[in-house]
Amino acid sequence: MKVPHNITVLLLLKDRSNFTQRWLEVHNDLGFSLPIHIADGSLTYQNSNIIHKFLNSKPVLNIDYKFYGKDINLEKFYQKIYEAVRCISTDYVILADNDDFLIEESIMKGADNFRNNEDLIAVSGPAYDTTICNTKPEHDQTWGVLSNPINQYPASDRVENNALSRLQSFLVNRKSSYVWSAIHKRKIFLETCKDILKINPIDFRFLTHSIILFTLARGKVSGSSPCMTIHQDNPGESAGKKLAQIGTWHDWIQTDNWFSSYKKMILKLTDIILENENHKREELKRNIEFMYQGLIGELILRITHPYYLHNIYKKGETINKSDPIFNTFIKIKTYISNKEFKKKERFQRNKTRRMLSKLLRAFKN
Repeated sequence: MKVPHNITVLLLLKDRSNFTQRWLEVHNDLGFSLPIHIADGSLTYQNSNIIHKFLNSKPVLNIDYKFYGKDINLEKFYQKIYEAVRCISTDYVILADNDDFLIEESIMKGADNFRNNEDLIAVSGPAYDTTICNTKPEHDQTWGVLSNPINQYPASDRVENNALSRLQSFLVNRKSSYVWSAIHKRKIFLETCKDILKINPIDFRFLTHSIILFTLARGKVSGSSPCMTIHQDNPGESAGKKLAQIGTWHDWIQTDNWFSSYKKMILKLTDIILENENHKREELKRNIEFMYQGLIGELILRITHPYYLHNIYKKGETINKSDPIFNTFIKIKTYISNKEFKKKERFQRNKTRRMLSKLLRAFKN
């Protein structure tokens, strides 16, 4: 069978084996057909056992699984991403975590943008954040309110010819989905992964900022894809706890090694732009610093100033109930709801059996 659009999904794993089980079952149930490369860096063997058992069941999914060694630190994690992207042979790659649900039809539509514009190096779309089974399936989404089914992070075109203009466009209109969730030209994204490995960001905030800024520095990014990723909000899970430990943006900039990591990122970003464009180095570097510092300043303001606190959110776009995105959301929600119901049902049966067993033993005695 011909691989549609020559895209591979790169699923990055580190533990959370219950998420992995659910991810495999949901995408298999949806009949997801794009090839999947699973890059496992788990500290235990639970994910490996789940995946091998799943592969033995002859699933619909086209999976290539590889264990890259344990992600004992961020440097190992960055090495895993680089090695996995290098290992993939397709022209395009889209990143996913095991709490992301992918919409294949949207990915295919997003990939059409590359055919229509050879200058593009990435195509993004809105990312939807949802609590899946803790919500009602209405379709009047609201920004920033996770009690509604889908919290929308829109995407915008960053297609200016000048790299500095693309960065400015992104930083000024900051409310946009992660470029992380985009379809990337693999060879160009590999260069970004190599740069990240060299500068070794100290945390996930610097990692996501580096991916976004390095990508925009290297070329044009389209924001015209439909939503390709539905992310399940997971309050209290490991990554969320780590970000909570960092604290507010004001706390973040005061953490150990923040300034040295900031300087590395800015210098690398300057180098990337100078590879293809003519600028005075110090002037370019200062412009980038000024824009990035403005971003951090706004993020600090928005959590302290009353105006930002009361006006930060606005209504998201409504989704027609016949839209494939909404239909996929309902399918996922229904599937997970049924699984959770069966778990509760099994738990209740086992509880009843234990009670009957105790009563029987008591009666015998």
